[in-house]
Amino acid sequence: MLQALSYPSLRVVLEQLEASKRFHISARCSTISRFDKTIPLRIDRLQFADNTISLNRIIFQFGSISVLETEEQARRRIQESLTPGDILLDYKNDERIIKVEQIKYLKYSDDYQSQRQRYTRRLPKNVTPSDALKTLSNFILEQRKDIKVAHLNIWNHSQNVLRLPQNIQFQVRGLRAAKNDVKLLKQIVDPSCFPLVFIRVEAWKEEYSEDSFLQSSNELIVYTTNNSTEYWFATLLKIKNLSVQMREIFFLKAKS
Repeated sequence: MLQALSYPSLRVVLEQLEASKRFHISARCSTISRFDKTIPLRIDRLQFADNTISLNRIIFQFGSISVLETEEQARRRIQESLTPGDILLDYKNDERIIKVEQIKYLKYSDDYQSQRQRYTRRLPKNVTPSDALKTLSNFILEQRKDIKVAHLNIWNHSQNVLRLPQNIQFQVRGLRAAKNDVKLLKQIVDPSCFPLVFIRVEAWKEEYSEDSFLQSSNELIVYTTNNSTEYWFATLLKIKNLSVQMREIFFLKAKS
């Protein structure tokens, strides 16, 4: 009979285990789940987007769709609602009786590249996608004191709230942000990992040229448009990063 792993050995194994596999094991073993959050968590790629959390290869996406019932479904629903004395009038092609139902769902994919759908589950009617995202974020990340993330991506576009556990901080190597204000993300980055290897921004702001957090990274990667060559020449002189990459830049002709 094989001897069980000792507690110290099990901690080492769990710490080196790929994050999604670790969550899978912890969710199915109450013994491991009791101390899992005391062990450092290593994530290669953690991404937050609109109602979405992506962790390495897996994607959790919450959303809602509006479903329009068919005329036959509407007819059946009204028939079932009749009580003694009711008279069913002609309602054919009357769009007012067609019911629109909003269905909220969780979609889980286990392959980030192909986004192959593993399953979709319907959320309870009283739970919004934002509520569900917060609950999932807490379940995965809350009460963990040591979360090491190689690449942290904040890709929110249509939603302006980042759903995270209270007082959380990540030990990050690189940070990517879409239109989000990078300065606001400093609070979720553990100061012990400064300077970051790189920070990438896709919506440049004038105040970034004076921001100490942004300029503390070894490399600054900028995606931007809509400014003249004169503006960028002046801005680059202010930037103190060791390396600056400018990608997909479209310069505007200076006004004469």
